[in-house]
Amino acid sequence: MLLFPLDMGFPIPILNIALEVTLKKDSIRVSVQIQNTGKRLGKEVVQVYVSKTNSTIDRPLQELKAFTKTTALEPGASEVVQLLIPISDIRYWDETKNNWALEKGSYTMKLGSSSRDIRQLYEIEL
Repeated sequence: MLLFPLDMGFPIPILNIALEVTLKKDSIRVSVQIQNTGKRLGKEVVQVYVSKTNSTIDRPLQELKAFTKTTALEPGASEVVQLLIPISDIRYWDETKNNWALEKGSYTMKLGSSSRDIRQLYEIEL
């Protein structure tokens, strides 16, 4: 178990104003608008974790699939960050077929500043 989340710096107080998830043929694009709701200049690390709903295989509860950092935001300022997750990154190794496979069904995209600070969820069908 992690003793500390990946980002233990001084994150800014944020408000996720808008989240957009777009499924393409071979990737998932996540766009999120971040606003500095605090009183000082700051940056934020935006992380996207993916978990498979009702998985039939043994896999982690959630996996970090993408992350990025905002630029320095003045109080009240906002920025749109985009993260791209290739569908191939969600596949698992199927030992019976000796090949990579995608488990079909519902996945939960979890957006936050760390694995312990999930701020928004989004369901997607693959």
